[in-house]
Amino acid sequence: MDRDGSYLVTSETEPSVRRYSRDGRLLDRLPVPDDLRVTPAGRARPNGTFEGLTLLPGGRTLVASMEYALSGDPADTVRFQTWERHRGHFRLGPQYAYRTDPGLGVSEIQATPDGRLLVLERGFTAGVGNTVRLYLTDLRHTTKKTLLTDLVTCPTLGATARQPQPNPLLDNIEAMTITGRTRNTLKVLLASDDNENPAQTTRFYYMRVRTTPLF
Repeated sequence: MDRDGSYLVTSETEPSVRRYSRDGRLLDRLPVPDDLRVTPAGRARPNGTFEGLTLLPGGRTLVASMEYALSGDPADTVRFQTWERHRGHFRLGPQYAYRTDPGLGVSEIQATPDGRLLVLERGFTAGVGNTVRLYLTDLRHTTKKTLLTDLVTCPTLGATARQPQPNPLLDNIEAMTITGRTRNTLKVLLASDDNENPAQTTRFYYMRVRTTPLF
């Protein structure tokens, strides 16, 4: 949600970023670089484009994260595209490269109050289950990242899974927001999407994660 109450919404189909009023009227379409468009128009794979979206503190910079690498890029490198606010509209800004762990994609990003980024990396292996890790990084230094938690290490809290998982708590986690903070701790709410698949579970996760200086 932008500071005027309008909504900025991504779609993985083209991909696109659109602005809507509170009552659902389309107000604006943001420009998207050709390379980030889905093949054959660009170099992105279907269902692998804008999965995350966040506004940096102050509301001047918007950041969208690609889920997977573009054709021709290293398999572990995804693009973060920015837009800068100018006279009420967002113009294309710099683009950054972020290196994921092998086999993982970026399912969500969220700006922290100090202007850094929480990055949710996620993957799935049939017969094994999901991998979900939460990292802290900075747009100016996206080649560096700090692991905050690997969710496989979290207590199960009695959770059950409908398919093989290294921890029954894990699933297709792809939503994240910060709900509060203390000096060195962020309160984070995550959500998983069951994809309308009976083998998966929609679940909310409330976490406290410690943050430390990145550099």
